[in-house]
Amino acid sequence: MTGANSAMGVSRSAAFLTAGAMVEFALQFLLPVILVRQLDADTFGQYRFLTLMLGTALALAPAFMPQALYYFLPRAGGRQLTVIGNAAAWLACMGLVVAFLVSPVSPLAGELLGALHRATHGLSALYLGLSVLLTIVTTLAIAEGRILWHCSTELALALLRTALVATAAVLSHDIAWVVAALVLDATLRLAVLAAYLLTRPGGARLRCEPASLLAQLRYALPFAAGGSLFAMRAQADGWIAASAMPPQVFDAFTIGAV
Repeated sequence: MTGANSAMGVSRSAAFLTAGAMVEFALQFLLPVILVRQLDADTFGQYRFLTLMLGTALALAPAFMPQALYYFLPRAGGRQLTVIGNAAAWLACMGLVVAFLVSPVSPLAGELLGALHRATHGLSALYLGLSVLLTIVTTLAIAEGRILWHCSTELALALLRTALVATAAVLSHDIAWVVAALVLDATLRLAVLAAYLLTRPGGARLRCEPASLLAQLRYALPFAAGGSLFAMRAQADGWIAASAMPPQVFDAFTIGAV
C-alpha cells in the first residue's frame, strides 16, 4: 500500500478496514435471518443452495489473483494497468466458466441446480459469474492505498444490498426477485469498479499480457490451493447434504444450519 495509505497511517487504515469488515459481516449474518422468515422452506433452501455455490465458486475460481495484487501492484512501476488488466481478464474468463457450469447445459447440473435455474429464469448463473469477476473489487482499492474509497463504497453497497434483498423477499416471497436484487447489486458494484478505474491516478486503460498473466498465476496458485482446501473443508457438509438428500430435506438442513 502506498500514497494515500502512507499519509493516513497503517494503524488508522487498519482501523477503518476492521470497522468496515465488522459492519459487513453483521449485515451478511442479518440477511439470512430476514429471509428465513419471508421465504417458504423450499424457496429458502434454493437461496441457501445459491450461497453454497457462491462460496465454492469464490473459493476456487479467482485462484488468489485478486489478493496477488497486494504483491504485484507495489512492484509494477509503470505497468500497474497491465497487472490489473491481467487479474481482471482472468476473473472475467473464470466468471464465464462458472456461469456455464451452473447452467442447465453443464454436465454438473443436478436436480437442485436445474430447479434453481428455472426458478430464477437464469439469473442465478448471471449472478455467480458476476460475483467471480467482482472479487477484484475487494482488493484493488486497498492494494493501491485508497482505503477511504474502499471502506465507504463497501459499506454503502453492503447496506444497499441488504435493503434490496430484504425488500425483494418481503414484497415478493419469490426467489426470482431475491436473485434479481442480487444481480442489481452486482451491477452497481460493476459501476463502482468502473468509477474507481476512471478516477484512479494513471487512468483506466487496462491491458492484458499473457506472459505477465502467467507470472501472476504462478505466484498465486500455491496460495489458491491452500485457501481452496481450507474453504472446501468448511463447505463439504453442505455439498454432501445437497448431493445425498432430496430437495425438501436439503431445505430443512439449510434452515437448521442457519
